[in-house]
Amino acid sequence: MAVNVNTQTIEKRFICDTCGRRFLHNLGSTQHLYIHTGEKPYKCDTCGAQFSQTGHLKKHVRIHTGDKPYKCETCGAQFSLIGHLNGHVRIHTGEKPYKCDTCGAQFSLNNSLKSHVRIHTGDEPYKCDTCGAQLSPMSVSIQEINHTNVIPVVHNSHIVVL
Repeated sequence: MAVNVNTQTIEKRFICDTCGRRFLHNLGSTQHLYIHTGEKPYKCDTCGAQFSQTGHLKKHVRIHTGDKPYKCETCGAQFSLIGHLNGHVRIHTGEKPYKCDTCGAQFSLNNSLKSHVRIHTGDEPYKCDTCGAQLSPMSVSIQEINHTNVIPVVHNSHIVVL
């Protein structure tokens, strides 16, 4: 039998001395403290990346294992992160919750809105190391191919050349 517990009504006895955030368990407050100290005690055995939270390490490890526990009920596409599934589902629903304050254009993904806003600001923070051209993230990849004939891989907003 499943028991539903409303965590809002349970007293959160552990309090962060730095920011006042409250936690039900001491482990939660201990891991939270790493945000303030910058300590990253959780290390990936595969690549050595370090994290302040065990949950962040678990998500990271999926890069290496290929584990994709979140599945779209509409088309069967699978994702390693719940946020990626939620963004994908908007393709099917047509939901576009992110709106440009300047022109009113709407987007299903927050990153799409952020890229769009650069049209209005003229901000192109990605620069080709070879020719100095100011580019979008995807254009940097294409430009890199043009200069080197090496195909880079775009991974979480940074470019890895194989």
